[in-house]
Amino acid sequence: MNVNKYTSSSESKTPLGNDNNQQFAVIDHDGIQGYAETAYLMANPKNAERLLQAIARLKAGEYIDRQLVVK
Repeated sequence: MNVNKYTSSSESKTPLGNDNNQQFAVIDHDGIQGYAETAYLMANPKNAERLLQAIARLKAGEYIDRQLVVK
């Protein structure tokens, strides 16, 4: 199946239609991996609390922008 026929990377999470009143979407591999990792991390209450606090700090502008150094 040529997935590009149905979606592009910028639209990869857009619902495409329905089958028997159930919506479906094409999601790229990286996207579904991200959802799986987030679900895994959010399953633990302590991890979930830390992640939500970090997101709140990020949205409030409380972060330091740093360059990644690869050796």
